[in-house]
Amino acid sequence: MAKILLKGISLFCLITLSSLFAQADDFVIRGTTLVRYQGSHHHLTIPPGVTSIAWDAFAGNNYPISLTIPATVTTIGNRAFANARGLRYVTILSPATSIGDHAFFSAGNLAQITLPETITSIGDFAFARCYALRSVPIRGPVTRIGHGAFQETTSLTYISLPETLTFIGNHAFAGSGLTRISLPQGVSSIGAGAFARSTSLSSVILPLSITSIAERTFEGNTSLESIIIPPGVTSIGASAFEGNTSLSTVVIPPSVTYIGSRAFAGNTSLFSIIIPPSVISIGNEAFQGSTNLRTVMISRATRLGNNIFPPGTTIMFHD
Repeated sequence: MAKILLKGISLFCLITLSSLFAQADDFVIRGTTLVRYQGSHHHLTIPPGVTSIAWDAFAGNNYPISLTIPATVTTIGNRAFANARGLRYVTILSPATSIGDHAFFSAGNLAQITLPETITSIGDFAFARCYALRSVPIRGPVTRIGHGAFQETTSLTYISLPETLTFIGNHAFAGSGLTRISLPQGVSSIGAGAFARSTSLSSVILPLSITSIAERTFEGNTSLESIIIPPGVTSIGASAFEGNTSLSTVVIPPSVTYIGSRAFAGNTSLFSIIIPPSVISIGNEAFQGSTNLRTVMISRATRLGNNIFPPGTTIMFHD
């Protein structure tokens, strides 16, 4: 009887231990590259000897829930964790310098990630559609945030960007949950649609280092109430602020020479606007649909496209 009981306890312990610790056959490793994880453990640390995580290594997996990437790993491949549905917590201790394109794309339950201080680049769509992602502390000297990197991160309400940042890609934060953003001085390029459809975004501080606002950059930001365009900006792209229904204050500096088509269309809270004499041309329907726009100050020399202002707007001239 005692022997049977002892065997039962041993078997239970074996099953319990095997459920806690990953087994060698849970990993497909070629050389020092982790090619595929095929286990079902909730908590996982990448095994010793692995220096790189391959394309799609965890893609589509329901496990693990939490993951630690140790200092031995130097490369995290594109799509390494794409569609990893079970993944919620990630700690990266490795000295990796970049997060690959689509690395965590559509890891919809990922809520928290700790990035190393060595990161300099976040790849295209790296965290796109990570709907549960609440915070991403960026502590490294990141210079580039790729196209769509945080697109549709609807739970991401705030992000602190490093002073080293110079490039923000197209649609980088489009459809995010951001409520405010302050862009570091030194950012020289903000891509098209970078913050579009971020409907909770109410405060934006733009850096002095930018020279243009691309098309659709802040389109559909229905909570944005005011915007001060920095001196040095020369062009405002098509639909840059279209559909910002709460936008009531816009300051356009005398460096601007061009305002694109539908740049401020549908801004129903905008009552007046001063367009400086420096503006050479304004595209079609630039303020169309801004139904409460009552007065506009503009230069007679400014070339106007079709249907610039809504009916009933009073036009006054600088000269």
